[in-house]
Amino acid sequence: MLRGKVAAGWATASLLVATVGCADDGSCGGIASCAYANTEWSVKACDCVPVPAGKADFWLYFAGDYEWVEHHPTLKDAVASSDATLLGKIASVSPGIVVQGDAVEDVYTEVNITVEVLDPIRGDALSVQSLQLTLPPHQRVNKELIASMNSSLPKSPALLILRKREAGMYRVVNGYGLWTTTTRGAVDAPLVAKSDLAIVAAETEGHQTVEQLAQSL
Repeated sequence: MLRGKVAAGWATASLLVATVGCADDGSCGGIASCAYANTEWSVKACDCVPVPAGKADFWLYFAGDYEWVEHHPTLKDAVASSDATLLGKIASVSPGIVVQGDAVEDVYTEVNITVEVLDPIRGDALSVQSLQLTLPPHQRVNKELIASMNSSLPKSPALLILRKREAGMYRVVNGYGLWTTTTRGAVDAPLVAKSDLAIVAAETEGHQTVEQLAQSL
């Protein structure tokens, strides 16, 4: 399986979500079960479920299992150890890396997300106007998917807690490394299940906006 092979070599460099069995049109190639059934969303998050532009939250493309990437006891600890923390605006999406496994259906893909720095908080964000965030979507990356993502870019700013990768690329430290306004809530970490927000509730409750959360960290 690609997931096991990629995890061994990329665990410190990227976020891993399997896209096994996705056809070029985004449909599931014989995969009957959803790997990440995040039922709090208006559309079920599944390995190969296309997300129609304008009909679901942008971040539903990426919701999955990110908590294990790095462990931090608190959000403040994550910020303190980050290479860059900022409030940013998602400007555009473009294709990222593609890793092919031994079998044709074993493919791991990423997209590159250009983020405009609105409010630099820590680290590298203090010296740049924009940076590249990498995330793995739930389906094979193709022209149609990229076009759909770019047509449904989120308008709300995002609080990003980032780890630097190679060549100036960044990833979120874990699922709690991205906070923004979504269809689930005004202050939400859309990469994790809604039930898991309780883990950091002591730091997030009482904040009405992502900007307020950022100021508290």
